[in-house]
Amino acid sequence: MNELATIPELLPERIEAIEAKLLGLEQMNCPVTHHFGGGICIREVTLPAGMLAIGHHHKTAHMNFMVRGRATFLLPNGATEEYVAPRVSLWPPGRKIAIIHEDMIWQNIFPTTETDPVKLENELLEKSDSFLNDQRQRGAIEHFQREVDRQDFHKAIAELHFSEIEVRRISEDESDLIPFPQVEQPVVVSPSPIEGQGLFATRNFEIGDAIAPARFLNQRTPAGRFTNHSATPNARMVDTGDMVFLMAVRPISGYRGGQPGEEITVDYRESAKISMNKEELCQP
Repeated sequence: MNELATIPELLPERIEAIEAKLLGLEQMNCPVTHHFGGGICIREVTLPAGMLAIGHHHKTAHMNFMVRGRATFLLPNGATEEYVAPRVSLWPPGRKIAIIHEDMIWQNIFPTTETDPVKLENELLEKSDSFLNDQRQRGAIEHFQREVDRQDFHKAIAELHFSEIEVRRISEDESDLIPFPQVEQPVVVSPSPIEGQGLFATRNFEIGDAIAPARFLNQRTPAGRFTNHSATPNARMVDTGDMVFLMAVRPISGYRGGQPGEEITVDYRESAKISMNKEELCQP
C-alpha cells in the first residue's frame, strides 16, 4: 500500500506546514555519519522503519545511494515511487519526503574539499523557518537549564585555583590542536548553549562507549578543545597512556529528526586529575 497516497495534503507547497506540526511530536533517532576522502563527502543517515521523513532543502543536485531498506518517496513532480535498496539516484535541488517501510541507510554524495560537517551543512542545505524556530525554542530551554552548568563551572575553576582569564587563554591557544586521528567521528562541533562551541553526538552512545579521542600523543583534538563542563556530565576523560578519550557515563542520544544530538560534557574537576599542567584544561 502506498501510504503517501493516503495523505492528499502532502503537496510540496504544504510541506513546511506539515513539518511544523511534526516538530511538535516525539522525534525518532536518526544517526548521521560523515565520510570524507578523495574530494567528496558522503553524508550517511540511518532512518528507522515506520517514520515519515522530511529532509532539509538541498541547494544543489546531487547523487544518492540507498544502501539498505525500502521506502516510498514523494517525487519532485508530485508522483510517488517505492525505492528498494540497493539503488543509486540523482536528485535535483529541493526536499526529500518519504515513508520508511524497512530500516533504511541513505547516503548523500557531495563533491567538496570541506571536512567540517557544520560548515558543509550551511553551504549545502537551506533549513525552513519552522525548523529554525523550533531550534530557537529548544535552545532557549537549554539555555535556562545550562545556567546551572555555567555556575558550577565557576565553582570548579575556583576549586582548581584557576582564573576564568587563565582558562580562556589556555582553551583558545590552538598551538597544540590537531584534527581527529580519523576523519569520521560520531560527534560534531557546533554552537553550545553552555558556552561558545561544544561537542555534540551524531549517534547514540551507551554507558561505557568510547566517544572520541580528546588528546593524542600529547596534542588536543577538537574533543579536547571544545568539550564543555557540566554539573551533571554525560562523559568523562579516560587516560590510556598515549591517548585520552571521552567515555559515556550515561546513555547519550544522537540526531533526532534532524536536530543535533546531546552535547557531550565532562566535570572539569575529574578531567584535571589526568592533566599534567594547565595547558590540558578544556574550554569553559
